[in-house]
Amino acid sequence: MVKAKKEEKSTFSETTLNRVLAIQKGLGKPSTSREVSDILGIKDPERGRTLVRRVMAKLAEQGKVVITEAEKGRARLYSVV
Repeated sequence: MVKAKKEEKSTFSETTLNRVLAIQKGLGKPSTSREVSDILGIKDPERGRTLVRRVMAKLAEQGKVVITEAEKGRARLYSVV
């Protein structure tokens, strides 16, 4: 029997959302989750990138960030609206 995967709802505090948004604004250019994760200083790079991707998706839902695909590779670029 295969168990259905539960849908996780991302709940981030406004402080977390605003911090990531401020970092993105400070970079002044479209950036990757890796760049933002490195600035946040998260020790585990994979967990850091995953967190940034989830936060950016939430910010995109709020209309504060635009997510675009990079020309080369699989990377997504995040930029402030």
